[in-house]
Amino acid sequence: KPAWAEPIKTGSHTEGSPAVAGGKLFFPAGDDGLIAVDAKTGTQRLWQLKGGKDAGIHIDAAPAVSGNRVFVGSGLYSFVAVALDTETGKELWRSDLKLRSFAAPIVLGKAVHYGVGTGNMAHDTEHYPEEGEKKDGAPAGAVVALDTETGKELWRLDLPKAVHVALAGDAFSVYAASRDGSVYAIDRKTGKLRWKTGLGSAIMAPPAVAASGGVPVAVYAVGREGLLACLNPHTGKVVWQKQLPGYT
Repeated sequence: KPAWAEPIKTGSHTEGSPAVAGGKLFFPAGDDGLIAVDAKTGTQRLWQLKGGKDAGIHIDAAPAVSGNRVFVGSGLYSFVAVALDTETGKELWRSDLKLRSFAAPIVLGKAVHYGVGTGNMAHDTEHYPEEGEKKDGAPAGAVVALDTETGKELWRLDLPKAVHVALAGDAFSVYAASRDGSVYAIDRKTGKLRWKTGLGSAIMAPPAVAASGGVPVAVYAVGREGLLACLNPHTGKVVWQKQLPGYT
């Protein structure tokens, strides 16, 4: 049975997963921005980061929470990363990502990482009339690491096409799946490419990493056309792959 008396109503769409921390639930709501509520009752709105064209922010992806900070990204109106205080909703910093942020960020150590790019989940480039004159140029993507305390860019690795699915990470690498059909392993400290492995079609689901005793042992990814692969996390070589049934 529902634990809350009624659902939380929003004026805009909700497309990203919620995050729960410290008795609070944080969820993205498009033009309604980011909303924080009491996780137990769901009735008390604790604070809200307003979105929409006037506010210059639109949040679709799940937030990332670390310590007393919640991190979100915007894919419309402005392409920014924002850090907020989990208790008050106060904006702590805002940084320009230069490309659309439609994927959930990930916090690893003292850095928050964003996958960004042109277009959306369906297309390499897109034109949103509600943005006014701003249009996508040629297809582009990147993985960006920002300092969690200041929002300062630590490194940026440019890619041929967008990363619009969540990132994965371990003690050594950040893993990104791109619309160009490749999985990228990026050194967490330097931002340099460790390896790249192609799956033959756009990757529309996040990669996953398995570890044993803190050491990564496998990276898994699946392409849009159903090719599932297990990759060596240190070299990127294919350990095994399988074509999933039912693709048309």
